[in-house]
Amino acid sequence: MRQLLFPALLLLLAAIAPPFAPARAQQGGDDGAGFLERWLETRLSAAGREVRIEGFRGALSGRAELEALTIADARGVWLTVRGAVLDWNRAALLSGRLEVAELAAEEIILARLPEPEPAPGAPLPDLPAARAPGFSLPELPVEIDIRRLAVARLRLEPPVLGEAVELTGTGNARLAGGAGTAALDIRRTDGREGAVSLRASHDNAAQSLALEMSVTEPEGGIAARLLGVPGQPALSLRIAGEGTPEDFAADLSLDVAAARALSGRFALAAQPTGGDLRFTLEIAGDLRQLLPPQLAPAAGSHATLSLRGARSAGGLLRLTDIALDSGTLRITGAAILTPEGDSAPTPMGPRADLDLTVVIDDLAPLSGVVAPPLPGPLGGGVTLRLRGKLAPLGGAFDLALEGRTRDITLGLARLDPLLSGEGRLAVAARRDASGTRLERAEFATARATLRAVADFPGAEGTARLEAEIADVSPLAPGLAGAARLALTLDGAGGLWQIRLSGEGPGGARLAAEGTGTVRSGALAALEGTARADVQALAGYSGLAGRSLSGTARLQAQGRADFTAKAWSLTIDGEAQDLALAEPLLDPLLRGTARLSARLRGPRQGLAMLEALKLESRELSATVAAEPEAAPAAFAVSARLRDMGLVAPGLAGELTVAGTARAGATSDDGSWRIDIAANGPAGLAARAVGSIRPALPGAELSMTGTAPLALANRLVAPRLLSGRADFDLRLDGPLALEGLSGRLRLSEAGAALPALQISLTGVSGEARIADGAAELAASGRARSGGRFGLAGRIGLAPPNDAALTLQLDGLVIRRPPLLEATANAALTLTGPLATRALLGGRVDVITAELRLSEGLPTGAAPLPGLRHRNLPARVRETLLRAGLLEIAPPAPAAGRTLGLDLLVSAPARVFLRGRGVDAEFGGSLRLGGTVDEVIPTGGLQLLRGRMEFLGRRLELEEATVTLRGSFDPLLRLRAATATPDGLRAAVLVEGSASDPVVTISSSPPLPEDEILARLAFGRDISNLSPLQAVQLASAISTLSGAGGAGVVDRIRALFGLDDLEVTSSETGGPRVRLGRYLGENLYTDVEIDAAGRTAIDLELSVSPSVTVRGRLDSTGDTGLGLFYERDY
Repeated sequence: MRQLLFPALLLLLAAIAPPFAPARAQQGGDDGAGFLERWLETRLSAAGREVRIEGFRGALSGRAELEALTIADARGVWLTVRGAVLDWNRAALLSGRLEVAELAAEEIILARLPEPEPAPGAPLPDLPAARAPGFSLPELPVEIDIRRLAVARLRLEPPVLGEAVELTGTGNARLAGGAGTAALDIRRTDGREGAVSLRASHDNAAQSLALEMSVTEPEGGIAARLLGVPGQPALSLRIAGEGTPEDFAADLSLDVAAARALSGRFALAAQPTGGDLRFTLEIAGDLRQLLPPQLAPAAGSHATLSLRGARSAGGLLRLTDIALDSGTLRITGAAILTPEGDSAPTPMGPRADLDLTVVIDDLAPLSGVVAPPLPGPLGGGVTLRLRGKLAPLGGAFDLALEGRTRDITLGLARLDPLLSGEGRLAVAARRDASGTRLERAEFATARATLRAVADFPGAEGTARLEAEIADVSPLAPGLAGAARLALTLDGAGGLWQIRLSGEGPGGARLAAEGTGTVRSGALAALEGTARADVQALAGYSGLAGRSLSGTARLQAQGRADFTAKAWSLTIDGEAQDLALAEPLLDPLLRGTARLSARLRGPRQGLAMLEALKLESRELSATVAAEPEAAPAAFAVSARLRDMGLVAPGLAGELTVAGTARAGATSDDGSWRIDIAANGPAGLAARAVGSIRPALPGAELSMTGTAPLALANRLVAPRLLSGRADFDLRLDGPLALEGLSGRLRLSEAGAALPALQISLTGVSGEARIADGAAELAASGRARSGGRFGLAGRIGLAPPNDAALTLQLDGLVIRRPPLLEATANAALTLTGPLATRALLGGRVDVITAELRLSEGLPTGAAPLPGLRHRNLPARVRETLLRAGLLEIAPPAPAAGRTLGLDLLVSAPARVFLRGRGVDAEFGGSLRLGGTVDEVIPTGGLQLLRGRMEFLGRRLELEEATVTLRGSFDPLLRLRAATATPDGLRAAVLVEGSASDPVVTISSSPPLPEDEILARLAFGRDISNLSPLQAVQLASAISTLSGAGGAGVVDRIRALFGLDDLEVTSSETGGPRVRLGRYLGENLYTDVEIDAAGRTAIDLELSVSPSVTVRGRLDSTGDTGLGLFYERDY
């Protein structure tokens, strides 16, 4: 606080100065006083310091007073003193004593700290001598006795301590005969507590020294705030000690929030010989309350600091024992501080010789110290040793750092694996008058190595950095192999030569070199070239997340002028046999593909593109900027040799041409485009309007004709044919909601392999407006029947729909299991993006289900067959035929289709095959979803039988249950009795495509024995060879290996619904034919070998009421009314 002592010394000088001042200054009157003020102002002012004095009185008396004193610098007044008083005994000077009864001031205001002196550009003042003489009080020619030193009001403005502070202080001091005492008490008077107390004494003769100081502040005090103590708790510091300058000890303590945080002891001890003064410092406590939260964990709950050393008479300071231990952090070592002018002088001032060891067992507590913050906590441990010399004032050093690391983690998932395990660190650096050199810097683990060297004689020099990684997979998941990178910088004359080289997986090589221009310490320009080659792109498949193949080469050349903010860049690339696992792109890039581009700044966005060109065997495309066009404009052209590569079935050339021009006055980055495309199958389209990428938005008109086959790759394995005429407009955001216009289909077709349905003659229209499409379409199925679709569907999520689908006589075939004819009135309503509902009614006119007859007649994939290197066209054929196994697409999250369907089939649902001929009828309701169908109801047996070697077995039980597919579940049970009393039963159950046949009897017998008795009425051991062959054939038919029988083929040939050949009661043949004459009228005709006939009619009046009648050739008739009800 020398700024506050200056006024007191000034007042004392003013009182003593008159005997030595000019005679005019000693005259009485105001003019004399004013002249003395000016004389003092002149003598006390200096460069950067202006002193002004007002109201100086009593220059020749024992009480001198000063009304006001100000001290100013270039920024203005920084110190003001008012009401200063010096009450002293002038006569005592004659006896060698300076007696001051009172040295006081009413008010001192320190507005801020003064500007540093001397002024900028002036030399620094001489440093104090490094040699330190022994401590003693000065032997003055006079005794000094200041009985009262007081400041009534000392105000420190906010710039001084960060807040306004008001204090008051009192004290006294005495110095006589080499002995002295001093006392000072300061306390706050601005409503806040806080006090400083100092008591000190020393006697040269008695060699006694005593010191007692205390500082106390409440919560929110000045010291806690300036030191950044978290929460600014109350602080209390006390230092007390006594002894001699050669044997002195002091205890110190620091309380935080009324709790002891630190305590320690400082001691001095002089050696009898050599003149060394030894010292020790021991401090222990909990530093966590004093440190910021990010540092507190490193301090631990109990930290200790121990320093032991000695100071020689020449000023050499040896720290022989340095020890800091916080539980987590341990530092040990020694240091020697050599002053300038010692027996071993240094050319750059005082020097420190260091040998320190730092051990950190767990880096986690230091996580908060790292800046910028890491994504995760630090981990692992380090052991470091620092040795060398350091000259703090001159900045010179010669240091070596060695150490080991253990399982370092930075919270970076891709980098941490490279740092795991044990690591080695070695750094050697030197700075002296010749420059700064990094002689060695290396950090190595089992997985990575980093090396660096540098030599900077001045602001320029050379540097080299190398990095090697044994396996890059942690850094780039999906990529494997070693990598190396080397960077060299060489600067001279403001120019820096930059060279970069590297190697990586897949035979990748990188080489770049350039020149950087530095002006005024900043990078002004940069230019250079770069080349990258990858010999095997397949190695980068995992990184790209897709299968890659081929080779690639890339060259770039550029220049940047950072002063003019201008830059240019040229890129040339070439690929051989490039494949990106993109079915649409790969055929276009095969062979040699070349890419070139030129860009220039400071233009932004697309405007910085000057030219772009892509060439391959199949595709060529160019984008060329019009020279000097303002605003920017581009000509765009493209040619595809064969459009069939991207749209199967559309062979021929596709051309695209047009222009794109930046908006002239718009500031939204809009572009006006005019693009036309022409291709095979009548493809002709044009888009005209503006696009605003920044919003984004558009005002586009799109007209033309497009073949539907363009979408075949997107809808595969389905196939579309025909064409669509469109006249559309897009206004507003780049989304379907802004689309309006009309789309017409004519003579279109579609092949739906999954449903085995082919549609033809499809025509329709879609009117698009207000974010929705009104649909109306109709067509027919090649297998028979027609369909009509109408309704509305929203274009924006959740895509609300209200559609109706009408089916008239639609024939559905799923060979060899199903053929059916049905009418339907269906609706699709609700949000398609989440859960829409398919509802309505399906009326089955007729249907035939067949039990699998063994091996299918169509093609099927062979078990275990794997296709390799399939040509694209073969792959498409297999995919559409359902012979290529591919993973089904994952269903969209939250999307499903609900069901509420009524399937009505009152009759004419036939089940045939493997000797079974049965008719079912009934109705069922399908609920749930398409992923989990919940059927209610079912089909009941109307009539049926099972035949085995001419023997008829009546069906006792028959059920058909529909699932979500066209492969129903069956359960059929037929039974009969043999003449010898054996009760035999045949059970057929499972899916229609793969039913299981089980034969049982009572009493139990082997299956072949049961069949022999059932067919021939005798034991299998008694069968004739012919009967054995007949039995084997029957078993083959029953198991499905025999295919359709002769009777089935005749029935199908004549279009009958039922055909049965049996034996009459007399053993002669009998034939029964059945056919539906209408939807609810069925007739049976029986004829035997004698010519007798019988006709049975069955009329279904309702699902519960049936009328049956009979007429035979003998004249017998019959009529019956039947009522049936399920319960």
